Amino acid sequence: MNNQEPADRQTSLSVFQRILLLVGFVITSLVVLGMGLIKAIVNFVKGKP
Repeated sequence: MNNQEPADRQTSLSVFQRILLLVGFVITSLVVLGMGLIKAIVNFVKGKP
């Protein structure tokens, strides 16, 4: 793996892209979960007599 620099660069680039995709997915899932929790809390508070 060390004897091919271009392949190593491409691998590092793909790893960087995977990290960006993973971070974006985590942020999106956290936002969706956060919105779901907020909606659930609002509905729970509104539903309380």
